[in-house]
Amino acid sequence: GAGNVQAVGSYQYKESPAGTFNHSLIYRGPVNGVGGTWQQTDVPANGVNVVGGTVVGQVADTISHSTMGNLVVGNYDLTGTSTPIKPASANAYIYNTATAQWTLTNFNGSMSNETTLYGIWQNGVGSTSYTLAGGTNNGFGINQGLMVNYDSSTGVFSNLTLYSANNVPGVITHFEGITAVPGGFNL
Repeated sequence: GAGNVQAVGSYQYKESPAGTFNHSLIYRGPVNGVGGTWQQTDVPANGVNVVGGTVVGQVADTISHSTMGNLVVGNYDLTGTSTPIKPASANAYIYNTATAQWTLTNFNGSMSNETTLYGIWQNGVGSTSYTLAGGTNNGFGINQGLMVNYDSSTGVFSNLTLYSANNVPGVITHFEGITAVPGGFNL
């Protein structure tokens, strides 16, 4: 409503379960923080930490990065999935605040796919079409920026496009956000 915002981020608290560090949050209310509501929204453990019937770790972090319309994008990590070559498990998600539904990304066939989502743009007020920005693994860790379209009514991703800085493959590239400008948007 008028004068209110929806903001996302993360926080930590001493009483968190062992191995869990960051918790996602959504704030809804006035900009001054008086009278607003706070909601913890962590990626549920059911299904995200079981691969081939084997438990591979627990959800250690859930961090929301951006919100627009009814959607929030962010990342979660799993404990017990790191190796010397892959020090973390960066996994991306979309959370629908209207339905409380989680969509976990899987762009390259692995639940531990080293994909991040840091920005979201709704393609028109009330539209179910969104543009997402972040980074993904294309063989060498989170090394390419990504943009992808997402339809929240169908759950379909389309037009995944990967970017390398100066068009040099292997140069670590990552988009941190997305914002509108006349005729398009900036990354």
